[in-house]
Amino acid sequence: TARLNMMIQEQYNPEVALFRGQEMAREKQKKCLPLTAEDEAFLRARIKTSMIIGKECIFAEGDKVMQVVNNYTKSVFNGEVGVVQEIFPLAKKEDICIIISYPSDDDTGGEHAVGYTREELFSQVVLAYACTIHKSQGSEYPYVIIPIMPTFSIMLQRKLIYTGITRGKKLVVMVGNKESFRQAISNHFRTVVGSRHTKLKYWLSHPDDVGVAIAA
Repeated sequence: TARLNMMIQEQYNPEVALFRGQEMAREKQKKCLPLTAEDEAFLRARIKTSMIIGKECIFAEGDKVMQVVNNYTKSVFNGEVGVVQEIFPLAKKEDICIIISYPSDDDTGGEHAVGYTREELFSQVVLAYACTIHKSQGSEYPYVIIPIMPTFSIMLQRKLIYTGITRGKKLVVMVGNKESFRQAISNHFRTVVGSRHTKLKYWLSHPDDVGVAIAA
């Protein structure tokens, strides 16, 4: 998902790709390596989009992002998806450096804006062009694209496929390896972690004991 986010971000926000190209060209200069014509073009270009640069992630105006922890002070919670509205690149460490707009919880179709310091941003927010099925639980999206690959075969389980497919409201597209998909739907959860231990069968066959169990 990290790699997909980077690739999609560069398509949606081309100046992010331009910035990364400039950084690579400057690194070549430091090491006294020869520059290509493309490197020279990167260095001559001017970037107009405001960005906040982290060690592993770049946030730019217009980016799709996700809150990944509950923040009760700001009233924004794990799994909420928003859009970067404004960036203040010259903000001091303790000041608000970015404004992210999230859809309101009510039915008005409105939005609420949330400000973050740099520390809050990089500890609570990630790009959301792509996200794991785990992070998408509890949410729904109009369109969902799910890659099914053999690379991480341990994750290919029926419950994962079910959760991913049921996130889509209008259209679900599955891209990848057919054999991996067959493996996933035949890989039942219980064959991976063993049988679940539950008293449900007992309670169903001993209804008089259910009230005692609930009271206890």
